[in-house]
Amino acid sequence: MRTHVLRPTWHFVRAEDIGWLLDLTGPRVRRVTGRQLLNAHGLDERSVERAVAAVMEALASRGQLTRAQLAGELRERGVAADGQMLMLLLDRLDAFEHDGRTFWHAPGEAPDGPQEPAGHLLQILDETYRGYQDSRWVLDAAGDVPRTRESATGMALVDGQLVASVKRTLGRGRVRFDLRPYRALTPAQTEALRQAAGRYGEYLQLKAEISLP
Repeated sequence: MRTHVLRPTWHFVRAEDIGWLLDLTGPRVRRVTGRQLLNAHGLDERSVERAVAAVMEALASRGQLTRAQLAGELRERGVAADGQMLMLLLDRLDAFEHDGRTFWHAPGEAPDGPQEPAGHLLQILDETYRGYQDSRWVLDAAGDVPRTRESATGMALVDGQLVASVKRTLGRGRVRFDLRPYRALTPAQTEALRQAAGRYGEYLQLKAEISLP
């Protein structure tokens, strides 16, 4: 999908990732677009909420719409959709305070009971790691990662926590991920990273494998 994520410019992302990406990066983009909606389009917070509700209603009733079609739907609902307003509309997030910091998350409560761990294989230039001053407070809550220059260009996350450095090697028909964990991994964590490697390989149309010391 092509959408506005990370900042108010176009990015291509996998359709199954769009939800958590918008949840994660929404607060930063919302500050920028909020000023634009107010200054350029005269939309205050209440007006933005009405416009977002109109967007959701139009998509729920008609399915996929082009920007022109969606603008027409909004005009029928009494929302003037001109210029870049459609690009700027975002849904809302929740936040909580902890240890002097504000943490943002998708609306609603966390699911009850134990959940299967979720793994991701990313590069250290990913905005999750390098984009914000306090990223490591979130990604390394246990303080296991050495505060030195990174020895690898990749990182392995399980449930949003940095658990290993990663070196990626592309070969003929395959992609290999060499992991160096910062602490001992549980079987469930290892399996989550194997699944992440599988998704990565599927995207590249290559056979994927991981290696642990």
